[in-house]
Formats: sequence, structure tokens, C-alpha cells
Amino acid sequence: MTDDLRLLTAADPAPATRWPDGPLDEDAERRLQNLTAGVRPPARAVLHRALWSATAAGVAAVLIGVFPGGSSAPGPTSPTTVQPVAAPAPLAVTQDTPVPSLAELAATAAARGANSPPSAGRGSHVRAWYLGFGAEGEGFPAVVLPEERLSEARADGGMTVTRVAADPDRPAEVRLSPDGPAPTDAEVRTVSAAELASYPEDQLPPPADPTALADHLAAVAAPAPADPAHLVDALERVLLRWSPGPAENAAIAGWLAQQPGWAVLGAVDDRLGRPGVAYTLDSRLDENSIATRRTVVLDPGTGTVLSIELSFLEDTGEWDVQPYAVMSYVAFGVG
Repeated sequence: MTDDLRLLTAADPAPATRWPDGPLDEDAERRLQNLTAGVRPPARAVLHRALWSATAAGVAAVLIGVFPGGSSAPGPTSPTTVQPVAAPAPLAVTQDTPVPSLAELAATAAARGANSPPSAGRGSHVRAWYLGFGAEGEGFPAVVLPEERLSEARADGGMTVTRVAADPDRPAEVRLSPDGPAPTDAEVRTVSAAELASYPEDQLPPPADPTALADHLAAVAAPAPADPAHLVDALERVLLRWSPGPAENAAIAGWLAQQPGWAVLGAVDDRLGRPGVAYTLDSRLDENSIATRRTVVLDPGTGTVLSIELSFLEDTGEWDVQPYAVMSYVAFGVG
């Protein structure tokens, strides 16, 4: 465990000037946009450090900070290969279990939320895992543990964000509680109301109407294009900030059903062991891009988003990441 936590520390996330992570500089932001859009890195690029996070700097599903390594760049015949370990397997589909279409599930959620007023609450309680690579000099591959994150509203309009490592062998274990003290190994950050006011996902709760939600997600995703894949990333960012009620869940399910490109994956148990139904959205920017898949798991009885996952659908070249490898997941509604 000590070695694992040392590697997590060495990954060196962005500074704590942005909730819940920090901003990227101009060069890192450009590389972030390229990578999350599926653009392949240059053949001679060196991976200095990379941290996947669904919570920072313009993209919900992943945060990758890649910085050039200077004159030590290897040639094309000696690429930097990084093989992640402790990565979760793709979700296992339960065979012969009927799965509703997204339209049918949206209708179920709409009926449940028909007489409910908007009730999204500030904050969230999630469990997340992001593919991580060891910092240069720390050795490869890096072992990355999932984390549990509790975000709570403060009376002054700010937020308290508590993060703690989670045991991958105990998926149902809950270490954080709004009513109890934080564990001694937890990281606690306070975010001011002024910081929250700078970002659209923090300014307003998710609307309880599919059309208004679509406009909101486009604003959150900007400057990325308002295509379905980037909007799913924006939805993840919103759900990291807010806990929706029945009316908002109905709007989210209705909006998802309106997006083109979804396919039914099947009945699954999510990373917390909760039964759900999974739908996938495959995306490729152009012929030179890496194909990606976003998987959304919904509660079949309520339409609530249980989790969102990101995978690559093909070999990423110098990173030596296998096709269908999970890059990140976030499970919402912990506890």
C-alpha cells in the first residue's frame, strides 16, 4: 500500500487552485484537448507525466497532462511504452436479461419525475478511477487505486471536497460520511464561492428539462464542439458537482435518449455492484484519431445515472494500452 500511495503522490495532479483539481497551462491544455478528442500523440513524444481525471480543465471524462521530456526523447525505434496495471476489466454483461431501449428508460424516468419539482442538491459522493502513469523516474507501470470523493456545500456558498484512496478489493466499502470525521489519510480542500462562480457547471444545477439541459451541457463543454461525446463528458462534470432529483434524472434520461449513436450494451453490475443497464457511444474525430467509447450505466427503475466510463477501442501505439481497456470510470451516488 505504501508503494501504491507513493506512486499516486508522484503523479502530481494539477495545483489546488481549481475545484477539485487545478488548471492546466496553455501547452498542457492544447495536448489535453487533442488527447480527449482522440488525436494520436506524435511518434517522438515522451510521456513525462500523465494523470487521468474526470474532473478538471474542460473535460469531464479524463484529465491528461502530458509534458515534453526535452532532449531525452527516444527515436521511433524505441518508443516509450506504458502498460497500466490494476486497471478494471470492462463491465461484464449479464446474458439473457431484457434491457429497455434508452427511449423506454427515459419514459420510465419521466413518469417517475412527472410530479416532482426540481431538487438537485449541491455536491456529490462518488467513487472514481483514472488511468495513471508513473512520473518520470518513478518507473513504469504505475499502480493506481480508485478514490472516493465527497463534495459538500458550505454555508458561505463554497464547497468542501474530501478525497481518500479506496480499496479496489472492497468495491462496496464507504470511507467518507457527511456526518463523520474524515479519515486521517484523506485530503480535504475548501473551495470558495468565487471560484465556483467561474464555471458554468458550478453556477447552475442541471435543468429539469431535456432541451434546457442540452443548452446547459453545451455551455459546460465549450470550447469543445457540442457533439454527443463531448456532451457526455460535460454531463459527467455536472454530476460531479450536483446530485439530481427525480425531475433532473428524467431530464438527463430524456436528453440521452435524444442523442444519436447510442447502442445497448446490456444488463451489468457497476463498479459498486449495483444492477444497471449500460449503453455505449463510440466516437472518432477523424481517420487519424483514436476511437473511444463512453459507457453510461443507468438504474432501470429510475433512469438515474449510476456511472460513466471511458475506454479506448484500439491500440494507442506508444502507450501500449490494449483495445477496450478502461481509461476511467466514475460511479455516482455512493453511500
